[in-house]
Amino acid sequence: MQTELVQLLEGQNGLTKAVIDNEFARCEVYLHGAHVTSFTPKGGDDLLWLSKTAIFDRAKAIRGGIPLCWPWFGAHPTDSTKAAHGFARVSLWQVISVQTTELGATELILGLKASEKTRKLWPNEFELQYKITVAQMLSVELTTINIGKEPIQITEALHSYLALGDIVKARIRGLSGVCYSDKVDDSKVIEQVGDIVVKQEVDRVYMNTQDSCLLIDDVLMRTINISKLGSLDTVVWNPWAVKACSMADVHDNGHQTMVCIEAANVLDNVITIAAGERHTISQSISL
Repeated sequence: MQTELVQLLEGQNGLTKAVIDNEFARCEVYLHGAHVTSFTPKGGDDLLWLSKTAIFDRAKAIRGGIPLCWPWFGAHPTDSTKAAHGFARVSLWQVISVQTTELGATELILGLKASEKTRKLWPNEFELQYKITVAQMLSVELTTINIGKEPIQITEALHSYLALGDIVKARIRGLSGVCYSDKVDDSKVIEQVGDIVVKQEVDRVYMNTQDSCLLIDDVLMRTINISKLGSLDTVVWNPWAVKACSMADVHDNGHQTMVCIEAANVLDNVITIAAGERHTISQSISL
């Protein structure tokens, strides 16, 4: 498929990717996982981090960009044999539509439906729509539609990896006063005081917040704004050196140039969707 602004091309390891190139930015999206791997505003640098050793395999999630965690976040709540973070990020999505908005932005909508394969992992009837809007900002919007006859429950995250110059010279602003569950410290609940400065492994769920965040980067001399809707939690994650070294798909010292700031609904904020209803979570990333 090719339009003036969107092309479907062969990406790494033969996986299909959509390349969006308009007056505002260039963006790459793999149909495997509906995975945004790059967003580069014109005249600037990529706002998303992608591991130099990311594995492009139909059975694995791509390390970096924006993986989709759905219909569960983290470990499966009752079955540890099922893959962490659900199956949306390793499923093949279909292109539903491409259009240009009145303001010149490009909208790409991808879809995923329940199938025999998904029912073995999660026995519910659903449709997913994922709208990726490329303008001066990148906006991603995941909509879950319950097409079954019973309510369904999900947890979810837009697992955004953001690129930066040096993690120890960056800070995250916007969550001061918000309590977080600290997975690194036995899930203790702690109140954030001031900006978040990452100098060790960080794996936190900032709970019951709809606030935007700023990633202030003193090395690249830029500030990235991360805003969200339909999300009650914000996940902040960096694996740090020891854990990163154990990950084959994180390049050497890769943890130094990234941090994840994720719109999420996790822990106690399980989303229940009645039959015939829908729920949308979205995140926007911009300079």
